[in-house]
Amino acid sequence: KPAKAPVDDPRRLLKFAVLPVLALSMVALLGAWRSSSAGAKVHHKVLSGQSFDPFLAANPGGALVEFHVPGCMHCQKLAPDFDAASKLLAAEGGPPLASLDANAHPSIAERLNITRYPTVIWFSNGEGVQELPPTSRSTEKIVEFVKRMQEPALVEFQDRSQFDEALPELRSAMGDLGRPIVVGIGGAGAPKAVAALRQVAERMRGTAVFLHVGEGEEALEVRAVGKEASADRAFEGEVTPQRLQAWIKAMIA
Repeated sequence: KPAKAPVDDPRRLLKFAVLPVLALSMVALLGAWRSSSAGAKVHHKVLSGQSFDPFLAANPGGALVEFHVPGCMHCQKLAPDFDAASKLLAAEGGPPLASLDANAHPSIAERLNITRYPTVIWFSNGEGVQELPPTSRSTEKIVEFVKRMQEPALVEFQDRSQFDEALPELRSAMGDLGRPIVVGIGGAGAPKAVAALRQVAERMRGTAVFLHVGEGEEALEVRAVGKEASADRAFEGEVTPQRLQAWIKAMIA
């Protein structure tokens, strides 16, 4: 079960509320891959098919993994920025970055349905939850992406009174956010439903704002907060990741 996200101030949450290819021989490509000279140090973890799952298991709080193939010029262009970002984050005590050659270890890419390269995915609790946008492949943008992914995907309110106090401000911010606010209330007797809410919050980070109020009924009540109370929408039925994500996507469409 994922670790419970820390209590966060909703005001802080709102601040965060999103050449032509040269004809080179394969030998030259492989020689240039990842470094300009043999034996050059890399600052990220190089994974294999055998080490991929243990690496994710060892980093449940999050890790960024880059998937590449030899002969991909875009992959080669990304490599030095990715490694530099890894060095910067490591110096700050940040989460690890890793890479995997999908040609050498095809079973991993097939399992994750990766068909284009490079693909860079943020994993949390062993699950790929969000992809680094192709427009964010500089060192600075990679670091920024990782730090954003470390923000709590699900903001926790310890009790109902704390949430009720923040609710008017959340409603007034609806127009500025431009995305729905999804609230789960209670759920002490429904750990699978709470886990589903947390999982969808990770997957849809930046698309919607997710809150959880610990105090409430044993069952988890999920609703979308509107600008007015009359505009609130209640989720009905079993709370599963698939059903909840489809419900939120329908609201956004």
